Parts: sequence; structure tokens; C-alpha cells
Amino acid sequence: MKRLICSLACLALWATVGCEKSEPEKPAAEIKAGDVSIDIKAPSGAEAILVSADAIDGKSDKVVSKCAGCALGMDGKSEFALQSHGYTMHFCSAECKDGFAKDIEASVLAIKVPAK
Repeated sequence: MKRLICSLACLALWATVGCEKSEPEKPAAEIKAGDVSIDIKAPSGAEAILVSADAIDGKSDKVVSKCAGCALGMDGKSEFALQSHGYTMHFCSAECKDGFAKDIEASVLAIKVPAK
């Protein structure tokens, strides 16, 4: 008899706890900025360097217009361009472009972006 009472009590407890009502999801129109947490990471490594190098000309257009082979000191030309991490990099000459292209990742990481 004790087992039956204990079993019924456990069943009743399980039924009340298991049948909790949960709040329905809010429609998209009701979601406010404070309701959602977004983790936005800043670019790091090569991308961070390219972001800084891109901004040297005053435009953030994913085009590094200064020659990375010349420490970003000379204007690059579109005919000597390479792609890296979604950025177009212009070089002043074929020699700068070819030297940079031997190991693009290491070359991007070696860029020293001058302070403005």
C-alpha cells in the first residue's frame, strides 16, 4: 500500500512539474534590442592589419591603395593587384607584387601600418 501511495505521489509530482507552460516565442516585431545578445568579434591577425591599411586613404572600401611592399608609403596601381582576405591590395610595381605574393599570409602579417 505504501508503494502505491508513493508511486501515485511521484506520478502527481511529475505531472505537475512536467506540464509547466513555457512562454511562447516572441514574434520578430516584438523583439527589442535588449532581448538578444550578439557576440561580434573584432577582426584579428591579417584581417585587422588589412582593415588598418585600408583606412590609410580615408576610405574603408576593402582596397588597400598604398603599396604594402613599400611599407604603405607609395601609391599602388590597380594593374599590380592581389586579393587577400576579401581585400584588394594595389602595389607600385610588379616586383613588389611578386615579392609579396611569395607568401601572402606572412607578408600581410609583416605589414607595419603607420600611425596617422
